[in-house]
Amino acid sequence: MLDIEKYRMAYHTQKANARARGIEFLLTFQEWTNFWGEDIERRGSGQFDLQMQRNADTGPYAIWNIRKGTPKQNSATYQAMTRKRECEESAEELQIALDAAMNDDSRLDHDLDGREPHYFALGIKSSYRHRYHYIK
Repeated sequence: MLDIEKYRMAYHTQKANARARGIEFLLTFQEWTNFWGEDIERRGSGQFDLQMQRNADTGPYAIWNIRKGTPKQNSATYQAMTRKRECEESAEELQIALDAAMNDDSRLDHDLDGREPHYFALGIKSSYRHRYHYIK
């Protein structure tokens, strides 16, 4: 098989894999081969091979949003972005709980009927007799 045919097959495989993962692939074959340049034979999943990686593991595969890196670097980026998304989700949940708690009147524990999960999301713990909530 000629190298160009091998590269064309690799290009279409990468494009199909991106589509299967729900990621846009906006590179033409020419852009793809120019991106890889002399490193095209180093493509792979081995420890010292190179992979096409999206910046911050988000957005499409596009010439302005890709770089070369090792699988270890790709994994580190993925883990960092996953932690970031989890932190953002937790912050959003906390903000929702804070907003809900701030809109409720103050009351004693015995007035709670178990339908106030936002208090528990805030980490508010009850004393044996009373729990205090602050009103704005």
